[in-house]
Amino acid sequence: MFGTGYEKTGLGRRIALILVKKMGHRTLFLGYAVMFSELILAPVTPSNSARGAGIIYPIIRNLPPLYQSQPNDSSSRSIGSYIMWMGIVADCVTSAIFLTAMAPNLLLIGLMKSASHATLSWGDWFLGMLPLSILLVLLVPWLAYVLYPPVLKSGDQVPRWAETELQAMGPLCSREKTDAGADGRRAGAVDFRR
Repeated sequence: MFGTGYEKTGLGRRIALILVKKMGHRTLFLGYAVMFSELILAPVTPSNSARGAGIIYPIIRNLPPLYQSQPNDSSSRSIGSYIMWMGIVADCVTSAIFLTAMAPNLLLIGLMKSASHATLSWGDWFLGMLPLSILLVLLVPWLAYVLYPPVLKSGDQVPRWAETELQAMGPLCSREKTDAGADGRRAGAVDFRR
């Protein structure tokens, strides 16, 4: 439901495009933009499929062709492979950070409660994941960049494209504001103790 809201209102797309515009001058920073986009959307999008395939992928699939990087071609190593890899890995990392980032996380809590009568709150989950999460969010884009390096290291096409897309979207509309407000209320309503 929340992922659909992000997709229908365009708020998720706007958030990702803003990050891409600000951080897209270098390929490494573009990897961080993908990770941070996922990180922002994950706590309020309880479906990693909706977030990864419905919000993030439609944006990142447009980036490699700006640099003539095509799938199933030797040019994919230019930038496309790195960006797509980051899309997949960022979705996996952020799905583990937040209890509400992926439906199976909630199933796990239910199974744990029925088996051991112990409960784990949103806050407990988050605090338990926090040390590892910080490392993963900071290191994964860099590790992917080092272990599977893109040929292209920098360029201005991506930020220009993101700027054009944002201009085409126009100013923040009332539906996006409503969605952002609802997300703020949902985040404020989370009971971190249970």
